[in-house]
Amino acid sequence: MKLLSKIMIIALATSMLQACNGPGGMNKQGT
Repeated sequence: MKLLSKIMIIALATSMLQACNGPGGMNKQGT
């Protein structure tokens, strides 16, 4: 279950980064 939780944390962090780098995000780089 440790591996599963680690994957979930990585996926959560990735989605958060994508949200920040998105059109309505805080880090507006490019589009």
